[in-house]
Amino acid sequence: MNRIFKSSLIAVLGFSAFTLGSCKKSFLETKPTDQVATSEVFKTVEGAEAALQGIHRTVYEVADHDAFGFPSIALMWDLMGEDMSLSGGGSGWFVGAYRLTDARTPDGTGSYMWGFFYRIINNANYILANVDKIETNDESRRDFVKAGALFYRAWAYYNLANCYMFTYAGSSTVPVPVPGSGMGVVSSFKEAACVPIYTEPTTAENHQANPRASVQEVYDRIVSDLDAALALYAVSDRGRADKSEINIDVAKGLYARVALVMQNWPKAEQMAREARANYAFATGVNVNDGFNNAKNSEWIWGSIINTEQTGLWASFLSQMDWDMGLYAAGGQEKRINTDLFNNQIDTTDLRRAWWISREQKRAGAPYAAYSQRKFRVLTTASTAGDFPMMRASEMALIEAEAMAMQGNTGGAITVLNDFGRTRQASYDASGLGATDLVKEIWLQRRIELWGEGFRYFDLQRSFATFPVSDVQNTTGMQRSGAQGHNSQLASIMSVGQYGYDYLFRIPGNEREQNPQVMQNP
Repeated sequence: MNRIFKSSLIAVLGFSAFTLGSCKKSFLETKPTDQVATSEVFKTVEGAEAALQGIHRTVYEVADHDAFGFPSIALMWDLMGEDMSLSGGGSGWFVGAYRLTDARTPDGTGSYMWGFFYRIINNANYILANVDKIETNDESRRDFVKAGALFYRAWAYYNLANCYMFTYAGSSTVPVPVPGSGMGVVSSFKEAACVPIYTEPTTAENHQANPRASVQEVYDRIVSDLDAALALYAVSDRGRADKSEINIDVAKGLYARVALVMQNWPKAEQMAREARANYAFATGVNVNDGFNNAKNSEWIWGSIINTEQTGLWASFLSQMDWDMGLYAAGGQEKRINTDLFNNQIDTTDLRRAWWISREQKRAGAPYAAYSQRKFRVLTTASTAGDFPMMRASEMALIEAEAMAMQGNTGGAITVLNDFGRTRQASYDASGLGATDLVKEIWLQRRIELWGEGFRYFDLQRSFATFPVSDVQNTTGMQRSGAQGHNSQLASIMSVGQYGYDYLFRIPGNEREQNPQVMQNP
């Protein structure tokens, strides 16, 4: 385990005080500074709630200029695909993500990601190891805390699993690490090595160094945690204070994502439908509200980022919003795939306003052509602005895809049309056959979820075989100049199906302290 786990303390406030001026890559060495002894934290339910709040707040943290909690990881994942390009190198941040080197070297956002998710796992394990010991007359309140910790452990393992081994439902002759037997070819990636599983807190006195579990074992852990979390939420009468916290809807939404990767289509359909039941699609002007406010009707979960927490330069909106005059304005605007914008998004689609057209640029817009305006700050006085973690639109697209994969094209079209007409009044998927319908749903994911961290996972998932024929992606990830990519800046313009460039390597510091962990190719 890396040294970030070797602590008998738990971060209650969820913030880590990292020095920004030096911009040193010390993610795996740095411990949270706002800590109290676990024996004190878990004397009361209030203490356990504070520990869970710490995890909520850690979802967005300021560690470095390319490491600010989950939004920085989501940005890395999108830059690894073909739908987001950079207008230039700018100050250099996230160029490694775009070149895919962050996934393959012991530095950068990829290295930070490993420590980030395992820190969340460890803090969740602290809660789970202690919460049942708390004496209280309010079991419902305790159940709510326990459910939240189970959710976060499942969420962290789900994200790690999708980065450190190829997709759950895939298979290939590409050699991969296999638990207990080194490199080899497996009949299914379910048998391949994924990431180490920890269900107990790791401390300086109780150091663990587990080998990589199989993909199947990691997903079994995820599903078990989600089942337990949903059972606890179902009997708890507690609610959440705001959308930065977790409730049963968020847990169902994660379950829908997991089931989609596992190709458990009935579960994906059910969980997605139930997760979005209490949330209305954004319509009209709210589709273009800047994606900065968790109060938006369709947000199920959002990271709420206040003025004190933004990090200014070290922030998502510094990277995204030109109007701030920070990194995006410093020669590195984030742009959409030009072919996707010009040829796949209807001119009457409200989402075209999420990017700058060539016509707007010619008319004097200060932004680069095809650069993003989807994510904007609440006010240019700060980089404050919430980050979307889960939305009803995503759930509708999961629901529609799961229905289509089960042969229910009529039901899938109904769901897709209901969603699509909130973006384009004339939208109509009626008459599409099964193959074209699934391809249309995948296209809508590319448009709707742009910039929210889904493209890398979707590309990996698309390599697998599916019950609907002719939808497997056998060409891999393909970038081109016609899509707005610069080969000199991007360096890597294509990744073949199950290419190693799309497989994250385990950080060196982790392997130094845990020699049982096999490295990826």
